[in-house]
Amino acid sequence: MFSRIMVGFSKLLEDSLKEVATKSDLGHLGNLIKKIAVENDFLRASVDRLKKENADLRYQIEEVDRRSRKNNLILKGLPAGNENLMHTSTKILRELVVGKEIGIDRATRLGRGNAPVLIEMTDNHVVPEILKNAGKLIKTGVSISKDLTPLMRSKANRMLKLRWELRNRFPNANLSMKLHDDTLKIDGKTIACIEDELKCDGEDALLVLNKMFDADVGDILARVKNFVVLPPKKQNPKNDDST
Repeated sequence: MFSRIMVGFSKLLEDSLKEVATKSDLGHLGNLIKKIAVENDFLRASVDRLKKENADLRYQIEEVDRRSRKNNLILKGLPAGNENLMHTSTKILRELVVGKEIGIDRATRLGRGNAPVLIEMTDNHVVPEILKNAGKLIKTGVSISKDLTPLMRSKANRMLKLRWELRNRFPNANLSMKLHDDTLKIDGKTIACIEDELKCDGEDALLVLNKMFDADVGDILARVKNFVVLPPKKQNPKNDDST
């Protein structure tokens, strides 16, 4: 009887030990985990490097795009009909910089109807003065602005959204708010969208604006950060008048 019990116990113990990892198994498993950890660190470093290279490449492309547009202006509000765009554009620009030579390579309507006109200047020596005096056109229904890159336009749209939100909530705030390219200047402080974050002269824009308006504007900044303007349907440029 006792021997049968011992035999059964021995078999039970043997079956149980089969399911228990040996010290050798545990050592192998530990080495495998270390190897996976090393490979994971390598992959993480590779991904970080690729992200940086991708960001650098996007920055370089953006800079090339900006430089390629430095001689360009966008003319809005010019009614369709008289499509002698070179003549009309030159006349408008001469009124803004009297006495200065105006050289235009090409004037192109960017779509149908009253679509904006892309003015490509021969150089950019008068472009700053034209933009400085563009306010003189306010009552004419025509406006002139820089030819911004898609990224700059996206940031500029966010700044316009921010200005609208702030003016709507704080109509009595006696603060100057002026859009400059893709930034918003509020009483001398510059709000900018940097790497998808809103900054004010390098500081967190939320902290600065909360103090400036003496209120919590976190919900406004959240809406601005997620604000996207859907692009219009693409249309082929027409009426390219370069003579």
